Amino acid sequence: MKRLFLLGGLFLCFAFANKSFEKYNQNPTEKICALPLNWESSIGNVSFRTNVASLNGDIVIGSNGGNYMDYFLDKGNGIFIIDPITGKTKLTFANERFGDMDVNGVLVYNNNIYYGNDNDEIICADSKGKILFRQDASGDIEHRPILINTPTGDQIVFAMETGEVRSINPTNGKINWTYYHPDFDGYKSSDSRTAFKLKMHFYSGDRFFLAPKVIDINNDKINDLIYIADGNDIHAIDGKNGKQIFRIKNESPEEYYNTYHCNLFGTSPSLIQTKQGDFLVIPFNLTPEGDYSVEKIKNQLRFYNLSGKEVKRVDLQGVFKTFNMTQKENLVFFSDHYIDFSEGIDQFTCVKYDQSVINYYYPPRVADKTLTINGDECLLLSFEHGFKNHSDDNDDVFTTIGIFNIKRKRFEEIHHMTITSEFVPILGDFNKDGKADFLLGCHDGKLYNFDLGLDAKSINH
Repeated sequence: MKRLFLLGGLFLCFAFANKSFEKYNQNPTEKICALPLNWESSIGNVSFRTNVASLNGDIVIGSNGGNYMDYFLDKGNGIFIIDPITGKTKLTFANERFGDMDVNGVLVYNNNIYYGNDNDEIICADSKGKILFRQDASGDIEHRPILINTPTGDQIVFAMETGEVRSINPTNGKINWTYYHPDFDGYKSSDSRTAFKLKMHFYSGDRFFLAPKVIDINNDKINDLIYIADGNDIHAIDGKNGKQIFRIKNESPEEYYNTYHCNLFGTSPSLIQTKQGDFLVIPFNLTPEGDYSVEKIKNQLRFYNLSGKEVKRVDLQGVFKTFNMTQKENLVFFSDHYIDFSEGIDQFTCVKYDQSVINYYYPPRVADKTLTINGDECLLLSFEHGFKNHSDDNDDVFTTIGIFNIKRKRFEEIHHMTITSEFVPILGDFNKDGKADFLLGCHDGKLYNFDLGLDAKSINH
């Protein structure tokens, strides 16, 4: 992931390439969490956009290497294939020495691995890491490829932070269709590739940065894609042909204070499906002039149907933070509350997390599956900044892992860590011991497999 720096000279590029993992004053024998550890694997840094795929029973995961921001030199990025039982690396590839080879998202399809990288490339490799085809992209690819099934053949969709969405044929890489943001500023075939590559080393875009919501909007039996761009601009794209279905352009008011602004930076719009219909949920908030205290900020949710029309506004009462959000089905999570829309957009319920979790900004990362404990459905949540450590005169904030009982609206377990993670935890029985465990990538460059001490049958697939 690149960031815009107005720098002159190649020397500074190499200087920034040295920005490494977060450093922790941790004794090698010290546990980072009270949960039993099955294994750990040094794979480099991962992001909240990193996903895991399965290939012949092994784990396939992308890596940002030692640096989230690298320009020419880095170690350990690319693709890792890991034994899920032992955590040992079986194969690593796509980590050429020169270029920004950071990889966030991966897709395994027909025994091949598809991914994009921060070197502005779309790549297909076989199970041994041999590159089958490679094509130029118009910018960094920051999320996993999306598989779309169609009657005329499957497609794989990549999106670039510069504002391009591209569908390719998974067999030969031939482009099916391309969608461009109206303000697209990336590479096109008529451009100088050399000049473009130099420009992109100092560029970071917010267009099509996050994975889309995937749903069949126009009832043609082919999934469509809903992307957020620039934190407030929503694009619905036809998965069949790449044409725009609708666009919700939430213009920012000229005045910052005392007006409502859309806040979708670092998050996707939530898509809830109720008996009333399917709706996009978008947060807005208003900051009084000169007063950033949470108690004074007003928060509002706006609901849009899948024609892109606004249908409802809800003012949220009390102290509420809606700057970012995540979602699990009809539960929409914010930093200190979540909202349950299971009964529809008119009968929602707000739930505040347990006070033992202090979460200032980011919403929790919600595991892909749920758990059943004593008959109740539970969520596995990871709060990136959920625990403040006051020991040794430090005031550091670390990650908290919680098992949250949806019915009882309380945590069954809370585990504070001595490290931070932005990774979305992944539930499974990876080491095949019959017990539930989960994967968690942390900011020390390691992927951990923690044991939950529950029967693997408690995992809801």
